[in-house]
Amino acid sequence: MKQLYSRAVAYGALALAAATLGGALTAQTVSDSEVPASAGLDLPKTLQIFGKADPNVRKPTAIVNGTVITGTDVDQRLAMIVALNGAGMKLSDEERDQLRLQVLRQLIDETLQIQEARANDILITPDEINQGVGRIATNLGKDPRNFGEYLRSVGSSETSFRRQIEGELAWNRLMRRRVEPYVNVGDEEVKSIIERLQAARGTEEYHLKEIYLAATPDRAAAVAEAGRKMIDQMRKGAPFEYFARNYSEATTRAVGGDLGWVRTAVLPAELANATQGMQVGEVVGPVQVPGGFSILYLADRRQVLTADPRDATLNLRQLTVRFSEGTTQAQ
Repeated sequence: MKQLYSRAVAYGALALAAATLGGALTAQTVSDSEVPASAGLDLPKTLQIFGKADPNVRKPTAIVNGTVITGTDVDQRLAMIVALNGAGMKLSDEERDQLRLQVLRQLIDETLQIQEARANDILITPDEINQGVGRIATNLGKDPRNFGEYLRSVGSSETSFRRQIEGELAWNRLMRRRVEPYVNVGDEEVKSIIERLQAARGTEEYHLKEIYLAATPDRAAAVAEAGRKMIDQMRKGAPFEYFARNYSEATTRAVGGDLGWVRTAVLPAELANATQGMQVGEVVGPVQVPGGFSILYLADRRQVLTADPRDATLNLRQLTVRFSEGTTQAQ
């Protein structure tokens, strides 16, 4: 799966706008394979969707707590990924089957997320989903009014697209409800952070987002080329978070690749060197790092504990005096 995942990444990606969770994160260039199972939904690793299909027999590909996921659902999501990657995505039959399994896992994830959100009385309204569809269609250079027709023309469906948006919104809303009320910060933690900030006063701090693409030596050239294609799509308007959310192999993929505010001292040397020459709003990469490549986006920069001119405000007052008609300039 690691090789196929890199292959899929190598041709660009579609992802959804991820809702950003609060809190700064340190740099992560760690493969998801190194993340403990408890960090996710702990899906079984023995899912099987292969074998010879009987066209005369229709049956569900998976049933998740009573919700049926069909082969059509998988095919439509797969078609959407392939279409939005353009003609560059060429997969062998074996790789396509493996990618189908990856898509199935994603659909199971979404189903569990939506079910858990509904169990906690969290419902995403049609208007919220419509707004998400319109925003993403616009960012992809498509007319939101005709986006459903486009999806159907490539073998996908608007239903599949809307389901993905619902899963993202529902899960992020549930996480905010469950996590934020239980965040307690003690006095010692506050004191420690203040001391670190005082020690770093005046140093540059960067708000970075990262996409990490794992690459074995034999796949390095293909993955690097994939990264360049992603950057090209970003420069045409596709948001960075789209690619980070679905195809980054760092643990920060859950928050759209957001590393938060970091100093170069905590970054790997390769990323630190790349960051120092970046301008706000710039995307650089692919930057070769141990185990693969990183793509960086600089959202903002600032100096620690130094006044930011952008935060300045003006306090204005106005006085109006009316003169009688016929008053001259001299008077």
